[in-house]
Amino acid sequence: FITDGLMLVSGSGVSQSLGLLLGIALFAADSPEAFATIANMKSKGGRRSTRLLLTASFPVILIGGALLGEWLLRGSPMVVQIGVLSFTAGIILTLVESQIIPETFENWDGSLAALTLTGSFIGFALLSSYLG
Repeated sequence: FITDGLMLVSGSGVSQSLGLLLGIALFAADSPEAFATIANMKSKGGRRSTRLLLTASFPVILIGGALLGEWLLRGSPMVVQIGVLSFTAGIILTLVESQIIPETFENWDGSLAALTLTGSFIGFALLSSYLG
């Protein structure tokens, strides 16, 4: 979640609309993960107080990462902000490509998944440039 906070702040530094889009995307991406974590704890008999504490910690960690990013990137040149945005996005892409996608599919073909991931980003870039 700290990388999410850094990405949110560096994206906001590039433009406010990108920051808003990243905030909405991060909320949509992190909510199912948080729900699955809490549901898994409940099914394994985790205490209710622990689950509530964990639930409350998700936004705290994201906001903490955003505050850390704001502190680190305040007044920095645009090239540094874009570099941090690229770096954090790269970390998240590496995680998705090497950990999450193989766990999702039984018949894992790494080259096809990497090609699909790259094609998805190309499609997103084309759609973003078309819509302005």
